[in-house]
Amino acid sequence: MTKKILARQALRAAIRERRANGVPEDSPISAIDFADRPEAHLEVWLVDEPRLEGMYCAGSTPRILVSSHRTLGRQALTCAHELGHHAFGHGTRWDQYLYELDHLRSLPPDEYLADLFAHYLLMPRQAVVRSFQERGVDPAAKLDDECVFLVACNLGVSYSALVNQLHFSLGLISAETAKRLLRTTPKAIRNRILGFTTETELFLVDRHWFGRAVDIHVGDTIAVDPQIASEGTVVEAAGASLRHRFLKGVRPGVGRLLTANDDWSVHVRVSRRFDKFRTYHGRAMYRHWEDPDCDSVDDDN
Repeated sequence: MTKKILARQALRAAIRERRANGVPEDSPISAIDFADRPEAHLEVWLVDEPRLEGMYCAGSTPRILVSSHRTLGRQALTCAHELGHHAFGHGTRWDQYLYELDHLRSLPPDEYLADLFAHYLLMPRQAVVRSFQERGVDPAAKLDDECVFLVACNLGVSYSALVNQLHFSLGLISAETAKRLLRTTPKAIRNRILGFTTETELFLVDRHWFGRAVDIHVGDTIAVDPQIASEGTVVEAAGASLRHRFLKGVRPGVGRLLTANDDWSVHVRVSRRFDKFRTYHGRAMYRHWEDPDCDSVDDDN
């Protein structure tokens, strides 16, 4: 089959999955929440396997395994990729690498199909365009890397995955724009916003965030608009800049971000980050449950 035929199949399957589960095509989703629902008869597990990207286990109780050693954006795309294998009935698959859209030419047809399914499921045209429009940005105009980073956070995907989707699949930006954006790394954007170097993840959140909770690991930082406050004990204040307040994930659980007049709010869910002592391994739907043995966790633990 030609790549165009496979791409059409992937797009139709991704739209069908969203519609069958009552999820609008213009809304961001959490890939893990979408897959790991009791009514889906499919389980997602986070596993301590550094060599694994993801795995789909077919059977009477199908399972998706996702490595805890990956960033949240990679975990999301991996989970959606394995869900693609499930949707197309490909049988058990072990994936050691996560493929980006600019490296798809050499993939076997089933892997190509599953990867495009993942990108269309998490970044359909309507959701991508709406995410920019909510922020008053035309993606066809000259995009700022920080704006792309913000939209990638809202969509729950990596910065590079969104740039590639904007160019290769959606045709919303040129090859030159994609190359310019990819010359900037997420680490550089993160350090620029924070004003210092860090190895933990940063998530940009504004009042236009919609569609899904803010998911982070303990130790990660959320940069919010100055007028956004937090409720609960899962995040704590961690400084400020001229444009942002910084909140740090300190313990597993669920809290809330909200504006002062409460005209906007979103849940923030904190799970244990990867390290050899505190990583969460198990059924993914329980990853944000509070840990009674964890009073607080900082970067030195």
